[in-house]
Amino acid sequence: MTRTDTTGLSKTWRIGSIFGGGLIVLIVLFFVSLCYGEASIPLHTVIEALTQRQNTLEHNMVWDLRMPRTVIGILAGGALAIAGALLQAITKNPLAASDTLGINAGAYFVVVLGAVMFPGLLHQAPFLFAAAGGLLAAVLAYFMGGGRAGTPIRLALAGLIVSMVLGSFTGALHIFYSFETQGLFLWGSGSLVQNDWSGTTYAWPWVVGLSVIAVMLSRQFDVLDLDESTSTSLGQKVSLTRAVGIVLAVLLSTITVSVIGPIGFVGLVAPHLVRLSGLKMHRWVLPGSFLWGALLLIGADVLAKMIHKSSMDLPTGAVMALIGAPWLIWLILRKMKLPSGIGGQSSMNIGVRSRKLPFGRLATIFACCAVLLTVFSLMFGGMRIPVGDLLSGLFGGESANSALLQFRIPRTLVAAGAGIALAVSGVLIQLAVRNPLADASIIGVSSGAGFGALAVIIVWPGLPIY
Repeated sequence: MTRTDTTGLSKTWRIGSIFGGGLIVLIVLFFVSLCYGEASIPLHTVIEALTQRQNTLEHNMVWDLRMPRTVIGILAGGALAIAGALLQAITKNPLAASDTLGINAGAYFVVVLGAVMFPGLLHQAPFLFAAAGGLLAAVLAYFMGGGRAGTPIRLALAGLIVSMVLGSFTGALHIFYSFETQGLFLWGSGSLVQNDWSGTTYAWPWVVGLSVIAVMLSRQFDVLDLDESTSTSLGQKVSLTRAVGIVLAVLLSTITVSVIGPIGFVGLVAPHLVRLSGLKMHRWVLPGSFLWGALLLIGADVLAKMIHKSSMDLPTGAVMALIGAPWLIWLILRKMKLPSGIGGQSSMNIGVRSRKLPFGRLATIFACCAVLLTVFSLMFGGMRIPVGDLLSGLFGGESANSALLQFRIPRTLVAAGAGIALAVSGVLIQLAVRNPLADASIIGVSSGAGFGALAVIIVWPGLPIY
């Protein structure tokens, strides 16, 4: 057997394993998803419902509740995977995906904002709101990450910053407009729950159409793997190809967010699984990513059904995060093993000459600001306290607002103490890891502490509060 025959046989085996094996697993998960739920339905009953539907409770449950959920999972997983593959090709960044670039967070924020400001218009065209937010977030993350000159780690960090900022704004909208956004809270965690076929009917033409367009343009995306000067010399319009790819990726991501909410890591994991098999051409990578993205999301949804309490399922987005987070960590560690200087600057110094204030002057300014902000914190709230009453209440005098100060003083002191603790921890973390961008929230200490506290409250509710 010649070397050419061996290469051809190896490629055929890889294609067969990716598409054939993936399709078999997806079919199995499809039937498991239809069988498993709050009430288990036997496999023969599911097959009977699919082939000879009758007006029975089990058949109606299969067709009207579980089928829409499973089908939208296939469409959403495939759309997110193709979006991730396109973003990785356009940015030449293995960490690029709709969630790492902040597209999901941007789409979610604008949808929640639309529910508050323009509820009628949002009901008519949720996709437009999601697309606008996703595109804005992608542009911000792309340019904050250095554009085409950005390194993978820098782009991922820029996307993380955009996601955190927009996530904070979204949380604030949920708090201040809880009534207007109450239907979006569970949706914001990423849920495949469907009460009818309306979401699937709305999404499938977009997903199928945009996916077909992406596959048809796969040859143009292959050229992006070459050097830009080489691609231009071959007559390719590189800028136009990038623009089309970004638009396709954003539309695929945001149509998914508008129906099932933001779900991360699908667009990161699925394309890498396909590329790890040795397939590089986008005519194979894109459909393979669609298949494995659907497989991943349906698998995560099956696991979410198994982990439930009462009538509440664990959101599919949370289960997908448990699957995808280790993959992201592995990719980052793999990139960090590259020699410094490969893939970008190794130093955080960008060559700008810093201007430093003397310590005494800086300490005086911050001390004055701290005193003023403390006074404002005690004065303002649901009811404003005049300065005279505030000073009288603080220094032991009689004041009409003394009772109110009993609530505001502890709140202000707790805020000050928490700020001091977080600032000191930030200094220590930055010294330990030698990174000026390190912080308790950035490296996950705050999230881990919150998770640990909730776990203790749930598992050992009788323990003392400390």
